[in-house]
Amino acid sequence: MLLMAWRIIQGMEVKDVRIQYQRQENFEARVVLESPLGEEDCPYVSNDIFDFSLFRHMGIMESAGRPVFDGFYVLRLGSGS
Repeated sequence: MLLMAWRIIQGMEVKDVRIQYQRQENFEARVVLESPLGEEDCPYVSNDIFDFSLFRHMGIMESAGRPVFDGFYVLRLGSGS
């Protein structure tokens, strides 16, 4: 998953995210990235529930009312007062 984060920082875009979880049974996160040219990267798959914490660093937004993951931001800086 760290390689996935690095590839996003380098400019890859999140194409598909699948998360499967069953309490005390299993966890699987599967992410497919795509280059700005439309080339699909191999899927990144993890069964380590602690990898789920990486998703809090992904930028989220809406474009024309549709959901978008955009970028990977390790630091979240406050607005400063």
